[in-house]
Amino acid sequence: MLTDVVAARMVEANEARSLRRDSTAMVERMAVPARAAGLAHPVAAAVALSARIGQLAGPEEFAERIGMSVAQLVDAESGAVRFGDLPVELDPLLADLSLDLLSLADLEREWHHGKNHDPVRRGTVATSIPSRFGGDPASDL
Repeated sequence: MLTDVVAARMVEANEARSLRRDSTAMVERMAVPARAAGLAHPVAAAVALSARIGQLAGPEEFAERIGMSVAQLVDAESGAVRFGDLPVELDPLLADLSLDLLSLADLEREWHHGKNHDPVRRGTVATSIPSRFGGDPASDL
């Protein structure tokens, strides 16, 4: 029936929005300690790292797998690369993560221009940010 098809599409759309919100919030959570650690481009660093984490690979394996140098990857993950200059080799992986890239680019821009936009206060990020690897969260980036 038509109503079943419409209902199924509505559920799919809702799940896609939820995934985008969750993925974007994860990157925001990763960017907060990166910003506190003084990285020049914390959101870009978190985006680049999330692409590699999604592949469950170390830096060397990941760089080889997607056809970029380890140095490029290290620069991206350490916040040395601006959001808009992230290597294009990351694009397909970022699409798979369903990130809200526009929202993340806006956050990067606001932080870069000294605006104190805080995703924690906005309510999208938990106030307790545990490290993925244990220890200091900023060391993860």
